[in-house]
Amino acid sequence: MLKLAVGHSAEYAPEAMVQEIIAQCEDDLDGANPQAGIVLAATGLEFSAILTGLRRHWPRLNLIGCSSVGELSSKLLYEEDSVAVMLFASDKIEIRTGLGREVSKDPKKAASAAVKQAVSQCTKEVVLCITTPESLTTSSDAIVSGIAEALEGDVPIVGGTAGDNWKFENTYQFFDGEVLQDSVPVLLFAGPLNLSHGVASGWNPVGRRAPVTNVEGNVVHTIGDQRALDFYEHYLGKNATPSGEYPLAVLESSGHYYLRAPLGYDEDKGSVIFAGDIPLGSEVQISEASRDDVLEGVRASVKMASEGLAGREPLAALVFSCAARNDLLGTRTKEEIDALRLEVGTTLPFVGFYAYGEISPFRKGSPTRFHNETFITLLLSESLP
Repeated sequence: MLKLAVGHSAEYAPEAMVQEIIAQCEDDLDGANPQAGIVLAATGLEFSAILTGLRRHWPRLNLIGCSSVGELSSKLLYEEDSVAVMLFASDKIEIRTGLGREVSKDPKKAASAAVKQAVSQCTKEVVLCITTPESLTTSSDAIVSGIAEALEGDVPIVGGTAGDNWKFENTYQFFDGEVLQDSVPVLLFAGPLNLSHGVASGWNPVGRRAPVTNVEGNVVHTIGDQRALDFYEHYLGKNATPSGEYPLAVLESSGHYYLRAPLGYDEDKGSVIFAGDIPLGSEVQISEASRDDVLEGVRASVKMASEGLAGREPLAALVFSCAARNDLLGTRTKEEIDALRLEVGTTLPFVGFYAYGEISPFRKGSPTRFHNETFITLLLSESLP
């Protein structure tokens, strides 16, 4: 049996935060001893004191997590400057953690080290990987690729990358009692766990398709026979600048597409910098969405995850939304949680955060992708009989 507990505090002092979270989680656990958990904490908080306090109460508790741009939970819904926690306890499912350090030097090596550390503690088949890695020092796509290669199978990888409130200076990752940078923590579930995920954004591709003809990682120089900046201006108007309102849709042969949000551009060179790599030769389109469309993306994501449970009732949800969605929605940001609760009910436990990028396969069995401006829903339930 899987038990889950949610704690969420916006108290000012770290000691008060920890005590409130412990009290909330103990109520949910009802005497069970948690094996592992996820900690999502606002930038600027005293991370070390929070992790130490949690592990002082549960000495064997393994933790992963990261700094966030907004925290979500079934306890406080949407908060900033807070800490949200989900703990897991089970007598049948193995829940193990691993860490890769110095990810900027070799992202695939660091990701592989994290997976190998966690897998070495598992005696059952791994069925899920959750990760909250570094976002600024290296390619997030390379991290995802490294995790996927190390898992050696169709294990879904779900999560979000660490944020720092749009400063783009330092993000932090958590592993047990450590506060780290430039790292990739993972949480593996092995054994009889039923799960399903959904991925949607609300943005729709418009205009003509064209291949990316010159690119260096996340810097696109030309699309088709045009400079990348000119490609944008063709649709947005002369002197218009690429922005998160109009991400680039990267199209796949499966019919799916993932988004790449523009971060900046070089007017002289005509290149555009995106929040993620774009493969050479990829077909792309400009995409657009209204705020209502963005919120409809939440509903689509949750419905997809719910349908994947094949009639089983979810025990809990984890959600990963994009900091760019938070920024674009503004005062309507809280409506993402309203949309989630409308689909899953007001009593389902959940935690989540606003990230610099989201991680998920498009569908069960498909390769995991790194996304921008997307809402990821992960539902957990009892195993199928």
